[in-house]
Amino acid sequence: MNLMIMQTLITLIKNISNFFKDIFNLINFFLKKKNHDICFFNEKKYTIKYLEYFIKKKCKKKKIIILSFDKINFSNSNCIILYLQTNFFREFFFLTTNFKFLYATTPNLNSSLFKKSLRKKTKYIYIQHSPVSLLKAYHEKAFLEFDAIQVINTYQYNEVKILNEMNKKKIKPFKSRYHFLESIRKKNELKKDVLIAPTWKTDFYKMNYHLTLINYFKKNNISYVLRPHPMSVIKKEISLYELNKNQIEYDLDSELNINKYLNLISNWSGIFIEFALVNKRMPYHINTSKKYLNNIDYNNYETIEEFATRSIAHTLDISKIDTINFKDQTLIKKSEEENINSFYNDLFYNDIKRQN
Repeated sequence: MNLMIMQTLITLIKNISNFFKDIFNLINFFLKKKNHDICFFNEKKYTIKYLEYFIKKKCKKKKIIILSFDKINFSNSNCIILYLQTNFFREFFFLTTNFKFLYATTPNLNSSLFKKSLRKKTKYIYIQHSPVSLLKAYHEKAFLEFDAIQVINTYQYNEVKILNEMNKKKIKPFKSRYHFLESIRKKNELKKDVLIAPTWKTDFYKMNYHLTLINYFKKNNISYVLRPHPMSVIKKEISLYELNKNQIEYDLDSELNINKYLNLISNWSGIFIEFALVNKRMPYHINTSKKYLNNIDYNNYETIEEFATRSIAHTLDISKIDTINFKDQTLIKKSEEENINSFYNDLFYNDIKRQN
């Protein structure tokens, strides 16, 4: 039996097994479901950290459901977790749901498997998993089917208004703290020298910036980790074969803690804003091609990530990389901290500011 036939059989057996697991999980779910009118949709293992604050808050007074595609570490007596592995039953669940509210960090509602219920009762609420622009960093219709969108900074609030005006929608923006940041700040880790974490859909790998940086770090005994965006691997911007062939130290874990690194090198990713706000250190920004997922003309609108590159980040000129001391153990520089605090206080919502 050749390898291809063997792999096909293994995949078939796995799919059949998942199909029957889903049947069992759904039967068990319907037997337990009583007055559960709130659902949280958790697509990936790492997205639960963005939903966790809202889940815990709702669990205090309500019975809730968590639909998760991946296994998660969460338990509460007021919570039922439903795991579904097959696309057929995932789509079936979404189309037949009758919850009052469904919270999700997944955009593009009503596309692919993430469909709106045929019962038309459910209100859909989007929870942020990044501080970046809602206009340029997402597809054109990514948010148009949601009833409400969490906004964590003034840019996002204004962008929901722009989406409403351009598409004649009445999506409600609700101001909220970025609770994910608070969970990171509580973790104290040993610091490594450099985290390289570019976003996807740019020319970062095409221009071989990763190889230039890593070769320099290796020669100068600077510890580093390359963390490719999950979509960069899926879209084959970089392969595991290349990473292993070039003996690159990498980490594909979506739970990667930015608190562990002295320095961050990134491009147009929300991670460089998060790094600055958590570590009170300015990251290094490489001016690659910008990440635009739609071609709409927003009249030269400046996004928060574009503003952040000028205000809370150092521009990294790779030709002058040897002028930077990546081993500087001064964890917090006063001038940088003041600049970053001003950025956060001016733009991000807290319990006082969100009331205004």
